[in-house]
Amino acid sequence: MLSRTLTLPRFAVLLGAALACSAMAASTPIPAQAPRTLVPAGQEDAFRTYVTVGEGAEAFARIKADFDRDWIDYPFPDEPLTYGDPSPARRDQAAADQWRGAQDVCGRVAGVAEAAALLWRVTGEEKYLAKV
Repeated sequence: MLSRTLTLPRFAVLLGAALACSAMAASTPIPAQAPRTLVPAGQEDAFRTYVTVGEGAEAFARIKADFDRDWIDYPFPDEPLTYGDPSPARRDQAAADQWRGAQDVCGRVAGVAEAAALLWRVTGEEKYLAKV
């Protein structure tokens, strides 16, 4: 039963608008190239110049120094073991805590890999590629 504020005509208008938006989204063309990630395609040389001799050089040098000091030797862990039955009804607190811990590790690994990929793209040094 509809409430007094959401009458059948209003509901029909909202439903029609939602369906129209859905149809527009479905008809949107798929881009020929993947979305840019960090450095736009075709701009690698300009980015490299910006972070090595341009305005971004000081910040990039700090990022590189921090990475070399704190993360270059970060050991990637083995693949995590399963945390038990994935059914929420059968999951206990210990399994949830284990899953959260694995997510923390995954986030850390992803951050290290992303930073290493950027450093490798700029410097070409193999030690950074090894962390990706």
